[in-house]
Amino acid sequence: MGVFKILLVIFLVLIVFDNFYFYLGKVGIMKYLRKFKIGNKMYKKVHRKFKKFINSNNYSAVILAKLPHGGAIVGIIYLGEYINYKKFFLINTLINFVYCVAIWILVTLFEISIRTALRAITGVQNLILVALAIFTFFIIDRIFDRKITRYLTKKFS
Repeated sequence: MGVFKILLVIFLVLIVFDNFYFYLGKVGIMKYLRKFKIGNKMYKKVHRKFKKFINSNNYSAVILAKLPHGGAIVGIIYLGEYINYKKFFLINTLINFVYCVAIWILVTLFEISIRTALRAITGVQNLILVALAIFTFFIIDRIFDRKITRYLTKKFS
C-alpha cells in the first residue's frame, strides 16, 4: 500500500473519530462527566483554556483543540457543546487535510534522504543512521508540538 493510500485512510479515520467525539459533546457527555470529580476537574481545565475565545473565534478553538496529542479528544468533546456542526466539520476537514499533506511531504523528503544516505553508507552504519533519523524526527515532533501548543495557549487565554 502506497503512502498516498495510507494517508487517505488516516484522513478518513481522523474525520470519523473527530466527528464521533464532537457528537459525544453534542449529546452532553461532558454534563455527565462533570458529576464525577475527575470529569469536573477535566472540564474546568479545558473550559479555562477555551472560554475566552470560544464564541468569537471558532477556528482557533478547533485548531487549539486538535494540537495536543492527549487533549484533542477532550477538547473536541468540549467544542461539541459550543460550536455549530457545519463550522466544526469544515474547519476539522481543512485541518486534517493540511495535516495529511504535511505528513506526505515529510515522509517523501524522509524517504528521499534515507535512500540517498543508504546508497553512500553500508553495513551497521545503515541501522545507526535509520535509528538516529527516527529519533531526531521524534524529538522534533515533540518540541514542535509543545512550542505551538504553548504559543496558542498563551495567545488565546
